Amino acid sequence: MNKKLCLDLKKALNVPVVYHGEQLEKAISLANSEYEKHRSRERIGYVEFLFQQIPFMGRRIWIFQGSILILMWLLLTTIFQEDFKYIAARHLPDLLCLFAIFITMTGLPFLCRSYRYKMQEVETASFMSMSGLLSARLIVIGLGDGIFLLAVSLVTFSKVSISTALVIFYLLLPFLVSCCGCIFILRSSRSQYNVFACEFFCLLILSLQFLFHTLVPQAYHRAALTGWVVLSVFFAAVLAFQIYKLIVKFNRICVC
Repeated sequence: MNKKLCLDLKKALNVPVVYHGEQLEKAISLANSEYEKHRSRERIGYVEFLFQQIPFMGRRIWIFQGSILILMWLLLTTIFQEDFKYIAARHLPDLLCLFAIFITMTGLPFLCRSYRYKMQEVETASFMSMSGLLSARLIVIGLGDGIFLLAVSLVTFSKVSISTALVIFYLLLPFLVSCCGCIFILRSSRSQYNVFACEFFCLLILSLQFLFHTLVPQAYHRAALTGWVVLSVFFAAVLAFQIYKLIVKFNRICVC
C-alpha cells in the first residue's frame, strides 16, 4: 500500500514546471531594483542619529521628568504654604537631594525599555551599533538631567538666600552617587528587575541623606565645601568609568 502511494505521489509531482518568460523577467527586474535601492541606502552618522533621537525619545523623557518635578514642587508648596521658605532654609540639603534623586529615577525606565519589552533583537538588527544606541540614550537622558538640575538651582536661588556653590554641590553629589550606583547595577545584572533595583537604591540613598543630615549637620556647613567638591570630582570620575564599562559590555551582549 505504501509503495503504491509513493508511486502515485511521484507520478503526480513529476510534472514539468510551467512558467511565463515575461512574468519571470518582470520578477527578476523588480528584485534587482529592490536590491539596488537598499544597497544604495546611505548609513547615517552618529550625530544625525543622535538628533533623530531627540524627538523620538528625548521629548517623552523630558516631558515625564518635567511633569514629575513640577508636581513635586506644587505638592511641597501646597502642603507647607507660608512655612515653605522656613522649611526650605532649614532642610535645603534634604530637599535638593530629593529633587536630584528623583531626576535620576525618572530617567531609568527609558534607559532599559528594550530589555523590558523584549526588543533587544530588533535593536541588534539595526544599522547603528549597540554601543551607539546606548550612548545616544545616555546623552539624551543626561541632557535632560542637566537642564532640570539647572532649573532646580535657579528656583532655589530665587527662594532661599544661600551660597551658589553649596546649592550646586548639594544637588550634584547625590545625583552623581545615585547615577554611579544605578549604572553599576545595570552593568552587573541582566535581570528584568534591574530597574526596580536601581529605584530601590535611589530611595536608599535618599533615606541615608536624611539620616546623615540629622546625625552630622556640621558636614553641611560652608566650611565643609571642600569635601563636597572632592567627593563630587571623585564620583564624577567613577561615573565616567562605569558608563565606559557599561557601553563596552553592551556592545557584546544586550544588557538593557
